[in-house]
Amino acid sequence: MGESLSHVAAKLHSEGPVLQLHDAMTNETTRKVEEIVAGFIRESGAYGDWTDFRGILVCLRHEFPGTDDDELNWMSFLVVRQLQEAGFTFASCEGGEYTPWQDQSGEAVAARIRREWDALGRQPEIGDICWFRRR
Repeated sequence: MGESLSHVAAKLHSEGPVLQLHDAMTNETTRKVEEIVAGFIRESGAYGDWTDFRGILVCLRHEFPGTDDDELNWMSFLVVRQLQEAGFTFASCEGGEYTPWQDQSGEAVAARIRREWDALGRQPEIGDICWFRRR
């Protein structure tokens, strides 16, 4: 699936204050995040449908019950990075029309998600921020 999640976490952390990720992940956390990513890959291969960003948070909350929002937020960026490496496209949706974001680079996608999330001022609901699917 590309880089290890520990390496991705360190890489995202080094990209600056936009993401403010933690330096350490346990093996159990890494395994669970990888399982979430594998689930999205399987579903996308089977159905090819768009999934909203909130789906990532729902999966993380299920796998990490009792974890605070800040922890879930930084883990969501690990999932996003792994999905990008697996060939997923991120898009906006207006009126049922999906428009892929022009810049699909890791830094651009993470920064846009962060900006839109900050503008929401709350945890995302269905359809907020972005949608993704495998190319």
